[in-house]
Amino acid sequence: MEAAVICSLREDKIEVFEANMVQLRASYAESKNVLPNSPNKYGLIGLYLLFLIYKNRTADYYTELELLTLEEQKNPCIAVAVALEQHFVDGNYYKILNTKQSLPLEIYSYFINKMVNTVRHEAARSAEKAYKILRAEDAFKIFLLENKGELEAFVEKEKQKGLDNNVAWTFHNGSIYFETIEKYKLTIPAHQVINQSLQFAHELEKIV
Repeated sequence: MEAAVICSLREDKIEVFEANMVQLRASYAESKNVLPNSPNKYGLIGLYLLFLIYKNRTADYYTELELLTLEEQKNPCIAVAVALEQHFVDGNYYKILNTKQSLPLEIYSYFINKMVNTVRHEAARSAEKAYKILRAEDAFKIFLLENKGELEAFVEKEKQKGLDNNVAWTFHNGSIYFETIEKYKLTIPAHQVINQSLQFAHELEKIV
């Protein structure tokens, strides 16, 4: 069952992952006082906690956490999930982005990457309001990107969302430019509407 949990994520089947975790957690509970802990137990429980954080299922997250002793919560695989959830509570997006640099297990990157992408998009919306020009050097730090290629790809991805917020993104000469787009409402003068209505009525009379 432990292998099935990992395979479900590698195949990008989150619903299957959750179903497998339900069975696995039941198995852990049944064998708790009978068999030694699986060496993968805390790694997979930590993975499930990351899933709950990603899904914003706060109540379920705390319920799962309460099932663990304080000593178990200090396990590196559990601690990374606990720290990440606290970063979300504190709104410390930089620390959330930084979490992916020190993961205890490679498979954790599945949910971390999804959360990091969400945080990057939130940072992009904030940048649209805070800057007119953002240098690449600063953008690397804000969006936790490593090179110009990643930055250009990120800008391309955010362009449409920027337009939805009436902000045009342009990457030029090593900087991102944010330009507010003014939307003009097309209006027709009242007298023009009246004249058109009268003309239409006159033409209608001719037909009748």
